Amino acid sequence: MNTRPSHCRFRKTSQIWCALAAILGLFLFAEPAVALRYSPIPMVNQEKVVADTRPFLDYLEAELGREIRLIYPRDNAQVVQDFVDDRLDLAEVGPLPYLLLRELAPHAQAVLFFLEQGAGATYTCALVAPFDGVASVEQLGAFNPLRLASTQRLSTCGPLTTSWLLAQGGINPRPVEFVHLGNHEKVALAIARAEFAAGGMKTLVARRYHHLGVRVLAQTPPLPVFALVVNTRTLPAAEVADLVAALLRATPEIRASWVVGGHGFAEVEPGAYKSLERVLLDLELSVQEFFAP
Repeated sequence: MNTRPSHCRFRKTSQIWCALAAILGLFLFAEPAVALRYSPIPMVNQEKVVADTRPFLDYLEAELGREIRLIYPRDNAQVVQDFVDDRLDLAEVGPLPYLLLRELAPHAQAVLFFLEQGAGATYTCALVAPFDGVASVEQLGAFNPLRLASTQRLSTCGPLTTSWLLAQGGINPRPVEFVHLGNHEKVALAIARAEFAAGGMKTLVARRYHHLGVRVLAQTPPLPVFALVVNTRTLPAAEVADLVAALLRATPEIRASWVVGGHGFAEVEPGAYKSLERVLLDLELSVQEFFAP
């Protein structure tokens, strides 16, 4: 015969129900994972940026189980400032802005290179001119004043490498006026229309506008390609490792529909930025001279 008091059985049953309710509450009221904030390369056409970047981000979302929100930057200076202020978790960053990030935001770490077509981890910048204009860098010395088309102040193929190419041709770049047009395509079109005697831009893009009358006068040595930079202050090391592993195992079949990241990735090796550091050294410039937040 069971002589256990009924109130004891009731108390035990109540405790079980309370425990179950507490567990259920954890699932119902748990804070959702905060979305990661990703910045693409600053471009004028925001719709194209979204279309080019979304397949890459969709893959990362599925692999990491985290929402990734696209944060559209005004320019490279804003990308740098947003990393400094912890308003970004991830970004695609060019070599010159990354050198600045290393100084101002040491918690921003380049982990992977976005490879170029042909799986290249380098690219070059060019000094370009209209076909019916000057035929050499030296001939630009005849212009006084000399106004050149440029992308952005904090762009690798902007005033920095253009100044270096001028100096290699015997022209003092200090008095040169750089007119910042925003992106490589705008520079190419301005040169094709002969609005400037010359300009600085990415060599690969300049070649695409060859048929419109854009001539490459000179180009830099190979420079590191754009990198995926992570904020180690907002992302745990384990999550960074998962992100890197996910992108490195993305096969060409997976990347077939991607624009950003479509040519694959490579880990950033020590010393990868030495060629650009040499450009700064040759010109006796500090990377912070190109930062205007």
